[in-house]
Amino acid sequence: MISWDNLDSLTRQFEACNVSTGTNVVLLTDQHTPSDVVDLVALSIDRLSATLVEVRARTTSIAAAATNPVLEGALRSAELVVTCGPEHGFAQWWDSQDFADQRLLHLSPATVHAGRYRPQQSMRRRTATLSKTFRKASKALLSDPHGTELHIDLAQATVTGSSGTVLDPGTVAVFPGGMVLVHPIERAIDGTLVFMPGDANLRLATFIHSPVRLTFERSHLTRIDGETSDADSIRAVVEQASQFSNTDQSEPLTARELQLGVNAGHTQCVNPFDPLLLDRDQAPIAAGLIGFGFGQIGGEPTGSCDALTFVLPQRSLSIDGLDVITAGELQGAFGPDVYETAG
Repeated sequence: MISWDNLDSLTRQFEACNVSTGTNVVLLTDQHTPSDVVDLVALSIDRLSATLVEVRARTTSIAAAATNPVLEGALRSAELVVTCGPEHGFAQWWDSQDFADQRLLHLSPATVHAGRYRPQQSMRRRTATLSKTFRKASKALLSDPHGTELHIDLAQATVTGSSGTVLDPGTVAVFPGGMVLVHPIERAIDGTLVFMPGDANLRLATFIHSPVRLTFERSHLTRIDGETSDADSIRAVVEQASQFSNTDQSEPLTARELQLGVNAGHTQCVNPFDPLLLDRDQAPIAAGLIGFGFGQIGGEPTGSCDALTFVLPQRSLSIDGLDVITAGELQGAFGPDVYETAG
């Protein structure tokens, strides 16, 4: 059943993406696309008097179907293309094509909570401001009272930010949005990261229940301290991922990315053991949460690490001495305004 809050929020999101009377929208679905999401999109587009065409791929993968010339023609006739669900293959195919006149909006599974994530102009501004700050900065420091002191060299880092809104032809966004993703260059991270009870291991969808200390030297994970099942599980995953590395099986995994959530749709400060921390779609965008990812050495950034990602509540992050997050709360111009927190 479609709730009014979800319908109104998604309608406003499409409106923020310049969907209006006569806009040509193509909704690309497959057999895995939830019918309630299709209905939600259709009603939202109808409220704006835009034109919606649903194209359903009969293959098991939208990415495979997208190579069909008829389907590709439908995509090129659209002003806005909308996809649903976890479809990484399609995103890679889209990036390889020349869709200079189309905009792509990917609806993550968190769209079922659309009412929680009403589009806010201030959130788009904050995402852009934080992205710009990272691009201009030279270093960052991740810290906490438990011994974390991780120094990150931001020189030549790749920084992307998404507020969930697509305005210009050729651009791509994910809704719900509100995340800044930072990929430092190789050998850019040094120091200590301490996992504490209540942190989340997204790969295993479990919480950390005991302290685990990780040491990094030039981005290499060189040491894991802890004699508990939490430390053992991290060692096992790291060892397994290293064995299947596409580069050198003897090489360890390296720290590859930093995720910062800026969306205050859930809450501004998330506590340890909050179920939200285990949600792959909502945790990365939640305001004040920091995601820390390990990837393969020499691998190209793909938007998410393919080995390990941990979500860290109540941490602090500074950029060139400027406080961005303090104990899990966004600071100053990076924090949500009263309109966002009012819900």
